[in-house]
Amino acid sequence: MKYDKTKVRQSDKKQSGWTLIELMIVVAIVAILAAIAFTGYRGTIQRGHRKEAMIAMQDCAAQQERFFSNNHTYSLDLGACNGVTDDGNYTLRLTAGSCGNIARCFLVTATAIGGMADDTACPTFTLASNGTRTPNPAASECWH
Repeated sequence: MKYDKTKVRQSDKKQSGWTLIELMIVVAIVAILAAIAFTGYRGTIQRGHRKEAMIAMQDCAAQQERFFSNNHTYSLDLGACNGVTDDGNYTLRLTAGSCGNIARCFLVTATAIGGMADDTACPTFTLASNGTRTPNPAASECWH
């Protein structure tokens, strides 16, 4: 029997490539990194939508104060104070404040809807005519 050098050389060559275990480890690492990144991204988006609601509430409060300076009463009929924010993630509702009389005080409430309905940290927050905000800004991330 003759010795074939080409067969020996082919079998001596090292196999290159990825094993199934190596690929599974890489996929697992990528999945973990993606989960961390998505959580951070979602939090940033929620904070942005909350800011839009805060701006709408503060705009409503400013309109109420302008109306009060001209008419010596607050009003339930200001359009910007009732409805949905521009981004469609919060509803705004204007009611009489803690004094119970819209002529003397008001309360603007923002309630999460649509894409923000799953925001468990800040589903609802309020701004009163005396400047009181709930949830308490010192104890909550809602107003930051």
